Amino acid sequence: MSLAIDTFDLAEEAGESPPYATSAILHEINAIKEESNRQSPSEQSTSLRKVAVFLDFLKTYIDNQSTTVPVSDMARLAVTASNAGASTYSMSGSPSVSGDLYPAPALLPAAPSPVTFRHVGKVVMNLEKEPVNIRFTSDSDPTSFAVSSFFKDISLFDASTGQRRRSIKVKGAHMVFSPMKDLVAVTTEHLEDGLHRNPKPILTSHDMVNFERPALYVVDWVNDNGPNPRRFMLQWHGIRPYSFSPDGQLLAIKGVRNRVEIVTSAKGQGYSVLRSHTDEVTHAEFTADGARLVTMSRDGTLRISSVESGRNIAKIEIEHWRNPLQLAVSPTGVIASIWGRTVTIWDYETSAMNSYNLEIARGSEGIPLAISPDLRWVAYRSDDGADVTELATGKVVYSARLESGFAVSAAFSGNGKYLVVGRCMNGHHARADSGILNVWEVQT
Repeated sequence: MSLAIDTFDLAEEAGESPPYATSAILHEINAIKEESNRQSPSEQSTSLRKVAVFLDFLKTYIDNQSTTVPVSDMARLAVTASNAGASTYSMSGSPSVSGDLYPAPALLPAAPSPVTFRHVGKVVMNLEKEPVNIRFTSDSDPTSFAVSSFFKDISLFDASTGQRRRSIKVKGAHMVFSPMKDLVAVTTEHLEDGLHRNPKPILTSHDMVNFERPALYVVDWVNDNGPNPRRFMLQWHGIRPYSFSPDGQLLAIKGVRNRVEIVTSAKGQGYSVLRSHTDEVTHAEFTADGARLVTMSRDGTLRISSVESGRNIAKIEIEHWRNPLQLAVSPTGVIASIWGRTVTIWDYETSAMNSYNLEIARGSEGIPLAISPDLRWVAYRSDDGADVTELATGKVVYSARLESGFAVSAAFSGNGKYLVVGRCMNGHHARADSGILNVWEVQT
């Protein structure tokens, strides 16, 4: 029991409560493991029973005192007094491929097999540089997708034919669409009123990610020929849209000082502020009921917060986080995130979790570009072109060798039946260039 008190003291010294200081607690448990390995079998059995009691007490304390989900290593570590004389615990030092160290229920439905990717066509975007963002516009029109190249207006295409439909009269990056099929939010380089009608490309003020004078535009893209298509504009350093709520009433955007601002989509009025992260928030997605927001940050945490109050509900800490790359939330509430080489799948309602090393699972390096909304597939950039893997296992199910250029963006349709990959033909130097789109139908 003294060990339990010591670990809680460590947490209090850090100004936190379990499991926020689980790394310190795990350090103490590892010390017990090393000590027990040096003991005789009889002494070891007694020590391990003490560890079992400690862990039971710790779990009870966490359940009673914290709404935060323990980290994956704590979840994988299990000791029972009944088998203390035998193999007593299984602890993963790095993510496994199969995830069998953590006896969680199946978090994702089995991917259909066999699966075929039928190439619909190739679209050359004449003199439009690279396709920075690709987004399908709404579930109600599953073949409609939009492409942003920043230097020209956003273009709309039909995935079933590969044909261009029309343009939306706004330029920008970090493009997100309202599920109600009416609004699009983008980050753009702000131009003073009166200059937006004939703007000149500003080649040196941004890299299509970071801007000198960023502005968030929310535009009624269905009626962009009307007199006032722009609903509102917001300006502050680093501003960008993350996602609309399922009912289209709210918009999550990047705030200052590592916060997430939630505003109304009609007028941009403040609704709530999420303030739990200590470093930049890179991704944010609403849950299907719209009551919670899942956020991913460079501070190495994945958090779930109340949209109404902004308060943190649950979190996990990612040990091998390094670089947050992709986030998706399924309609059932399962969360998939990719951090560097690690894929993590988490059901926060049950605390079930699994993870694996994507390079080991794939057998090669890949850069994740998009996760399908149903959490079945992940599209990657590879050295030869683009790959698609099964999210649950990392198994490669399709590889496309592209004859030129390199993949820079991708998107799956809301129903998972289409995949679009955008590629850049050259670098960002000032010469005539063209992006290319490849469209596939996913047949199961």
